[in-house]
Amino acid sequence: MTILDKIIAYKKDEVEALKAIFWTSQQDRSIYILQIQKSETSFYNALKNKKRKWPKLIAEVKKGSPSQGLIRADFDVAEIVKLYDQYATSMSILTDEKFFLGSLENLKIARKNTNKPLLRKDFIIDEFQIYEARLAGANAVLLLASVLDLTQIQEFLNIVHSLGMDALVEVHDQEELAKVLKTDARIIGINNRNLKDFSIDLENSNRLAQLIPEDKIIVSESGINSKADIRKVRKNADAILVGTAITKSTNMDKKIRDIVGIPEVKICGITNIEDAEAAIECGANYLGFIFYEKSPRNITPEKCAEIIKKTKGINSNFKAVGVFVNKKFEQVLKIVQDCNLDIVQLHGEERFEYVENLVNTLSSYLDKGENSYIEVWKALRIKDKKDLEQVKEFPNVEGILLDTFNKDAYGGTGKTFDWEILKDFYPEQKIVLAGGLSAENVQLAIESFYPDVLDISSKIELKPGKKDLVKLKKLFKSL
Repeated sequence: MTILDKIIAYKKDEVEALKAIFWTSQQDRSIYILQIQKSETSFYNALKNKKRKWPKLIAEVKKGSPSQGLIRADFDVAEIVKLYDQYATSMSILTDEKFFLGSLENLKIARKNTNKPLLRKDFIIDEFQIYEARLAGANAVLLLASVLDLTQIQEFLNIVHSLGMDALVEVHDQEELAKVLKTDARIIGINNRNLKDFSIDLENSNRLAQLIPEDKIIVSESGINSKADIRKVRKNADAILVGTAITKSTNMDKKIRDIVGIPEVKICGITNIEDAEAAIECGANYLGFIFYEKSPRNITPEKCAEIIKKTKGINSNFKAVGVFVNKKFEQVLKIVQDCNLDIVQLHGEERFEYVENLVNTLSSYLDKGENSYIEVWKALRIKDKKDLEQVKEFPNVEGILLDTFNKDAYGGTGKTFDWEILKDFYPEQKIVLAGGLSAENVQLAIESFYPDVLDISSKIELKPGKKDLVKLKKLFKSL
């Protein structure tokens, strides 16, 4: 017997026990249903996302699961919902008690703390559970194609729609999908987890999405833990459902911001301790130090090491990025060690062999204790769409930085390139967007592509190498 079989067997007994209390007769059923008001909040409309630049988030209130056990001990439903309300399009509330440590009471608490659409996530096997869900404040329910036959799915959909609700109809394979496509289902969830053995395969979303008509909303579910995972499914998904990755995080706010696509920020061209401290205080995630003699923001390794040491002594919640242009291999390694850098950004003509050698050497040669892993980012100068093909040359780097093309210099243009060319750009690497970013255009930059990191320098300066505190604060306020 699989885990799913055990859950359904238990659920049948559970539902029958509840019906014995509330539905002892047809009259009781009618009285129960008469209490229910139709939903006026549309789960379907909240998920519409045919531009698909970044999937919308269904954030799940999840305390535990059969595969993970207890996920979060300090589980305050009201506080979690208030956090989700700031970022998520809608929320999924687990109500199964025995296997997922949820409850119908959690759904009621959620309803009191948000006006966003709520999905009751449970193992629906009886119409009673749908009415029960609506009475508790749900705007949608989950229907599992692996559990229900075609007739049951359609009957439940009829009830759902009669209550002004929606249904997320979940499939895992082609057979289940073929069944669901014969119904009136408008929202199809593709589960990347096999409910029989709980294994994960993110490519399942992409495979099945190709078989779903364009007028359906597609939700990718399970196994999504990071932006890297989202990049794998976002080409086909209108929305993603994420629970475990958020609720098990020690910093739920940071995790959910990452998942909804709010980028991190790198303030580049740091040359003094005052600017470094101001940037970190405002919320910068990265400080960039340029080791390129031709740049007006060039810094010596000695000065850089001093700034990093002092700044990390005050606040260590940032990563130091060293920017190099056609630097000799040995020089890069020495500066990385001397300055205690976290990331190497290659901004010149470095090609695959150089990059490959550096990546391998950094992973085996350097010893920095707990911070032994050093990322490598490769900058590409972008003029038009064909320049994006260069990304394929560097599958071995963690980050790709896209900067505006300048035939006379490496970076520092202070100008943007046409972000529209990123419309169908779905790389697997972390993407850092640079070139002419400021408080005035960061929102457009995010909405155009949802980069992982915004790299900002010249537009927040009084002069090269000296940041403008007013512009710096305005930038982070915009973000």
